[in-house]
Amino acid sequence: RRLPPCLTPLAEAVFSGDDQDPFREAAERVWAGVPWSGELLVAHADGTPVATEVSCAAVVDAGTPSLLLCVLVELGG
Repeated sequence: RRLPPCLTPLAEAVFSGDDQDPFREAAERVWAGVPWSGELLVAHADGTPVATEVSCAAVVDAGTPSLLLCVLVELGG
């Protein structure tokens, strides 16, 4: 199944440079029906990378993924 085209700009807007490809790879697995969680660096509003726990699952409608639901929790203080 093809990922929605919106995931590339999302990855670029949210994740730090080195973690954009790992997010896209995880999103492909999630879109195929395999939930995923891991630690990635999110770009803070000022550009500072922030360690974040990311958990994602596909929301399925009539047997077809309709959206990707991800929860991000900042690690540390």
